[in-house]
Amino acid sequence: ADRALESFINGSLMEYATNRQKVDSATTSLLSPHLHYGELSVRKIFHNVRMKQVLWVKEGKVEAEVSVNLFLRSIGFREYSRYLSFNFPFTHERSLLSNLKFFPWRVDESYFKAWRQGRTGYPLVDAGMRELWATGWMHNQIRVIVSS
Repeated sequence: ADRALESFINGSLMEYATNRQKVDSATTSLLSPHLHYGELSVRKIFHNVRMKQVLWVKEGKVEAEVSVNLFLRSIGFREYSRYLSFNFPFTHERSLLSNLKFFPWRVDESYFKAWRQGRTGYPLVDAGMRELWATGWMHNQIRVIVSS
């Protein structure tokens, strides 16, 4: 986990702002499994990234500022999502927004099963789910699409 963090910080963090949306290669930090299983803390990631940012500023690499801020913001969104999930567990079954309480949800186990298996007929969604099954990981941008 520590090696993965250092590899990201010393490797692709500087280009994170440019490459984070690309889903055809490993352009994210790949730290999500290490965060999930507690092998890395958000505090450690934040500290190490900020320390690298200070070094880059001293070296005159101010273009990395955008990448650092975007990366730390994405970590913040992750933590906010975990906060919502923990403090409002009902959001797994219904909306947090009360005005959507009567939204006509279609509950169909066969659709859910097709989604889980990557057989929805939507190629990008299916590819994301199959990647998750095969590797245990999914690109952040694909995760957003698959969960929508």
